[in-house]
Amino acid sequence: MYRSSIKQGTSKTSAILIGAGTLITGTINAVIIKEQDIIKNDAGKEFFHPFLQTFFMFFAEFIILLVFYGLMSYSINFKNEFVIRREEARRLGRNIKTNNLLPIFPALVDLIGSILQFVSIFLMDPSIYVMLRGGVPITTAIFSALFLKTRLYSHHKVGLTSIFLGLVFLCMSSLMTQQTHPAVSIIFALSSLVTTGIQFVIEEKVLAQSFLHPLKLVGLEGLWGIMLSSVILLMMSFIKCNEGSEFCNGGHLEDIPATLKQVFGNSSLLLVVLIAIINSSFFNFFGMSVAKYVSPVVRTSISVFVSILVWIYSFVRLNHEFSTLQLAGFILVVFGNLINQEILEIPGLNTNTRKNQEKRALFNESLAVEDDDDE
Repeated sequence: MYRSSIKQGTSKTSAILIGAGTLITGTINAVIIKEQDIIKNDAGKEFFHPFLQTFFMFFAEFIILLVFYGLMSYSINFKNEFVIRREEARRLGRNIKTNNLLPIFPALVDLIGSILQFVSIFLMDPSIYVMLRGGVPITTAIFSALFLKTRLYSHHKVGLTSIFLGLVFLCMSSLMTQQTHPAVSIIFALSSLVTTGIQFVIEEKVLAQSFLHPLKLVGLEGLWGIMLSSVILLMMSFIKCNEGSEFCNGGHLEDIPATLKQVFGNSSLLLVVLIAIINSSFFNFFGMSVAKYVSPVVRTSISVFVSILVWIYSFVRLNHEFSTLQLAGFILVVFGNLINQEILEIPGLNTNTRKNQEKRALFNESLAVEDDDDE
């Protein structure tokens, strides 16, 4: 049972390490941002700096680019695998000349989405935020159908409907339990699902037409993201706002000197920021590895456990109350993802799953061989 969850050529030990790494870094990724947000300055104001946090996130992605070149320089196995994949891409007619400008497009979308995410995390229960991220397949499916001409079958539609209903329950739970700006946080969180769906489709398009190693793609997105977020940071420093607002910093939407002074002047905050950057780099690395080496069953299980662990964190650390609506929404989102990823098959709706399509293709191929033999 366990071996079927590991892709061929991957050792059990490697799969366990990758799975555990993804689970740990995925949980820390959600928790550590909330830990940043709740640290207050001398005036008792919480750490609301979504633009600077986005810059830190892109810096973490840029580290992956350094990892890529390090592996290319010092790992013979990695370099050999890179050459093999590049030659395979050449045979498939893909452009093997790296265009370092291409990642600017997903980076721009990622910039917008990340700002939306950091604002929503600041405002809402992190467990609801993580569960709402389970709605990414809806936007990804819509944009994939529109721009990549991906076909949606009955089981996809049922799964996506379940996810949608789950999101409705989660939003209702947030509206009923959240005390400050619940509607704003929900709008921002759901909007980030749209940007993530667009980003996935753009990355899929880039990787389909040009050969670009996934680690290098993430690293280049980080490089472009650093430049783009720097411009945004500078712009926000000149936009004035009401000093009494929780979204305002020193009379502007962002106050870089004061924020950096706060970070380096508070050892706890500095430690949390450093952990967030380092963890985000590992999270991106494990995220690439888990998609490559383990099955969708393991990936979905990891997502479920991350949500549960963050939920426990919300109870213990943030004293959030249990919500039946949130539980119902969580179950529907998980159920929908299981169906959408074809992990759970429903009789009558599983005719066009990948597994059954492959079976029919093999059957038709065997019939064709028999006809040739008869002739």
